[in-house]
Amino acid sequence: MKKLLACALAAALICPLAAFAPAGTAQEIVQRLNRELNAITRSPDVVDRLDKSGAEPAGGTPEQFAKVYRDEYDSWKAVIQRANIKPE
Repeated sequence: MKKLLACALAAALICPLAAFAPAGTAQEIVQRLNRELNAITRSPDVVDRLDKSGAEPAGGTPEQFAKVYRDEYDSWKAVIQRANIKPE
């Protein structure tokens, strides 16, 4: 059962790579970091390396990522609660 659950989880897993800043970071700094990281993510070398590793570059705004992060958190929280998974 554990192996089946692990396979199902792996098939549904989204693994975003993201940069986080401390709470209270000035908005202009967050926006500049976002612009620069999006530019890097679109560069041909990075796109090629990500493609070779099976990853898909997405980019976007901090608000878009926050929504993805919250949605994933909520989805996995529900799965863990339904499966009654406890920390070991």
